[in-house]
Amino acid sequence: IQASEKNKTGYKFIWKDLIGKPTSEFLSRYFAGEGYKDGLHGLALSLLQAFSEVILYIKIWQEEKFLEQSISPKESVIEMTKVAGELDWWLTDTTIKNQGIIKSLPTRIKRKIRKRK
Repeated sequence: IQASEKNKTGYKFIWKDLIGKPTSEFLSRYFAGEGYKDGLHGLALSLLQAFSEVILYIKIWQEEKFLEQSISPKESVIEMTKVAGELDWWLTDTTIKNQGIIKSLPTRIKRKIRKRK
């Protein structure tokens, strides 16, 4: 039903949405929605919602008769890099909220060092 409704609005499937939309859904539920505070239950629910987004966009693609889209390795790396940046932002934000800005500095510095390698 969601896929049909989305197609009626004129949305056209883009392969990048298979990566970006589920990731954004997970991050917003787990971090912004503070699902991490619910432990394993929060993780499981956040993952289920992300998986639901995967299914939604595959169904949209199906309704378009699985129209072929080319993906270069460079494009996929760019998309994954965006996802990694978004994850890093949420990890830093959550660390600051839970530990405070001063205590979170060593963690933030370590993350920046790992990025450079």
